[in-house]
Amino acid sequence: ILLPIPFNDFTTRDPGTGEVSHVVGGKSSEGIKFTAVELPVTAKTPVDLAAIPKSFSSKPANKVYDEIRNTKDDVDNLFFSVANSATTAHFRYIRMKGTLYILTIEYPNAYRDVVAEKKDKFFGSFKFKGKS
Repeated sequence: ILLPIPFNDFTTRDPGTGEVSHVVGGKSSEGIKFTAVELPVTAKTPVDLAAIPKSFSSKPANKVYDEIRNTKDDVDNLFFSVANSATTAHFRYIRMKGTLYILTIEYPNAYRDVVAEKKDKFFGSFKFKGKS
């Protein structure tokens, strides 16, 4: 994954379940956040990724748009965006056998044009290597 801003990375372990999550992310001085998260699929992970944008749209202030979903070779991809009066977020969820990857860009609406230049490159930079 390629992040267009300086970033930090960390790993968390749930002592109760032993589940490990990996996070890479950063926030620019303008308040633009880029994150990439690798999580294990658990009982809490929605079976159908379509439930995720629905949960965002349940809040009246949010508008969910540009929802695209495709499945190929046991990989379920979901792209969507959420906007409200102050901020916008773009998401890419990639669900593979035992792993869920979440790529996110969040930003104040004033930086829409700045993010538009970086969005496709960030989401397109995700390359899976190894087994899930």
